Amino acid sequence: MTLPPDPEPDPPSAAEPGGGVSPGATPPVEGSATQGLAHQETTPSPRWVNTLVFVLMVVLLVLVLGFVVTHLIAFIRGL
Repeated sequence: MTLPPDPEPDPPSAAEPGGGVSPGATPPVEGSATQGLAHQETTPSPRWVNTLVFVLMVVLLVLVLGFVVTHLIAFIRGL
């Protein structure tokens, strides 16, 4: 049984006789060694999203502080 021929033969390499590489050429093994190692950069959120989150946090802080102050005043008057 014989195997079918390779549909995409290897591209010609820049290797010189003896295994060396001509100056300025990157060997295929070294060129692909770092491919895919870097993390993907995410696109930053739009500015309005950051502003909305900030405003919601400030509103929540004001509500919590109002709740605490109201209960402290009620506690002090109850004494």
